[in-house]
Amino acid sequence: MPAAGNTAARSSLRRPIRVLFACLGWPCGILDLASWIERLRLARACVFQVRPGRLFTLPPEVGELLGEGEASGELIEQFARHGLRLGGRLHLRSDADSRFAKAFLLSDEDHGLIYRLTTRAGGVVVEQPDQLDPTGLERHAPSDQLEEALAAVGRDFLRKLVDFRPHVVGFRVEAGDFERVRQWTAIVHRLCTAAVILGGPTATSHPRELLADSGADFVFAGDAEEPLAALLRAALAPNGRDLLPSIDGLAYRYGGQIFVNTLPADGYERTPLDDPPRDGQPRCAALRPQASAQVLQANTLDWNLLENFRTPFDSLYFTGGRGCPGRCAFCARLHGTTVRTKTARQLLDEIASADRLIVEGRLCAAQWDLFAHTAEPPTANRSLRWAAVYDEDFFLDRRRAIEFFDLWEQSDLRYRYRLSVQTNPCSLLHSGRPDADLFARIARLKPMVQLGAESFNDDVLRRWHKRHTSAQCEAVLDALDAAEMDYTCFVLLTDFDTTAAELIESLRLLALSALRHRRMRIASNPFTIPLYDSEIRRRLEYSGRLEGRIRHFTDYERPQPDWMDPLVAQLADAADAELQWGLELEHRDAALRAAVAAVVAQLSRQGPSARFLHAQAVAALDEVDQAWRTASLGRANKIG
Repeated sequence: MPAAGNTAARSSLRRPIRVLFACLGWPCGILDLASWIERLRLARACVFQVRPGRLFTLPPEVGELLGEGEASGELIEQFARHGLRLGGRLHLRSDADSRFAKAFLLSDEDHGLIYRLTTRAGGVVVEQPDQLDPTGLERHAPSDQLEEALAAVGRDFLRKLVDFRPHVVGFRVEAGDFERVRQWTAIVHRLCTAAVILGGPTATSHPRELLADSGADFVFAGDAEEPLAALLRAALAPNGRDLLPSIDGLAYRYGGQIFVNTLPADGYERTPLDDPPRDGQPRCAALRPQASAQVLQANTLDWNLLENFRTPFDSLYFTGGRGCPGRCAFCARLHGTTVRTKTARQLLDEIASADRLIVEGRLCAAQWDLFAHTAEPPTANRSLRWAAVYDEDFFLDRRRAIEFFDLWEQSDLRYRYRLSVQTNPCSLLHSGRPDADLFARIARLKPMVQLGAESFNDDVLRRWHKRHTSAQCEAVLDALDAAEMDYTCFVLLTDFDTTAAELIESLRLLALSALRHRRMRIASNPFTIPLYDSEIRRRLEYSGRLEGRIRHFTDYERPQPDWMDPLVAQLADAADAELQWGLELEHRDAALRAAVAAVVAQLSRQGPSARFLHAQAVAALDEVDQAWRTASLGRANKIG
């Protein structure tokens, strides 16, 4: 299975095939693949965390926070905004080796990491100096290429490429990752003869475009456990390239052309990216592959395959299953509509295995006071880690969920972790009422239930094809209140058809509901992402609203406020700037009022043309103020 242009170099491939998976953050999906091919004895696998030499650039004003001594909370917050969670013991000292600019070394004693912060014209550049050291790597690349590679992927990963000598290197690609993964792919091809394979959400939605633009050798659309196994078997077979058309979901090059072994999810088989237009004849009749329940349950994750995971995470993450029967208009539904779950015991064992790596210091996760807003927490331990099960909907298999909760209650893990699960309100109801068996366990264990409420406006819920109504959501919120614990509601403020009047009404309904439920955290997003496989994208495209707007397939993977009514985009942005505090219960109520007030302020600047909208927003703010006073009085009376 050679990299492009390296057929001769790989012609003598023999067992065992060595597969190196690499990631910047949590090994989502790739640990599953590595464990599966190891279990089938098809390859020797490794999952490696990349630590780039150059991380990011902070705003110029951060330079004022740099000085000898203990690092400030403001500096720590700047790192957190870039997804880097620092430890509690942090010290700054001048960098004596810096010759060209003022620099400081930030020591993270909790995690044994050191960062260099260098003041430059464009801001404060943050680097990991140990990852920029070229010693021992000079003969593998020219100095300019080596310098670029060290900055992009770091010394540890380059050393692993040299020492492990992989035949295959794999990366996961999702929204925002494309440019980084394209750079990583080029570096791998320059430094070794390995084939580069890509998977993940972007690969599933855009296999052809990703293969063409990334420089990778193969791309997998859909669940890749069985297709990857088939590709590795083909690599060991005589004339293995002739077997590529039989591998479902695979995108590959042959004879100077790109072939994709999957039907496009869009029945029209056309996009603005088609140039020249397709001839309407799909080259293969295979559908996107989906891993069966049997595969998921047979695949025991091997956490010992993880290597170099030194960067701390906010949480540990796990998948208990794949697939969702919902038809949410904004969702790509990349795992299909058939629900396939792991067993309750299997999921518990995976969490226990990850916990062992935490104990051994091979995996790092931050600790928090996670039961600060619960009554009668299940443990007296005030410093815990998150164990997040991020299925589309954890409670779709209700029997499995109950069995898992029972196992969790008997496990010592509950003294060190707080569970977090995602769900739709309907999945917590039985015959229209909160499921008594589920909520009895929720009340005892206090998991962080994250509800996909999305909106409290029934007109919006219907347009988005959500399975629940606002009344059903309220019933679930009342039951969660009775469990005396904090929980989270995901909220989406707009889509591309949202009007200003609808947004004001949605904000009003959100604020009134939240003020009735004092432990409800709010995770808000202002804009819908027009994911390629979503109904929202199809509405836009089939109505002709995307003509001339799509320049690259990554345009489908980020918010596009410019495609909306400009006033609605401004209002949503202003409201969301305040709602970002909605996750913090101490600030939530003020954030709700400030969000509506921000809309009023924006509309007041629009002049007479927006007088009716302004009147609607002022009335909404008055109603929210009254509800806020009522809620505050009720809590004061309860305390008294």
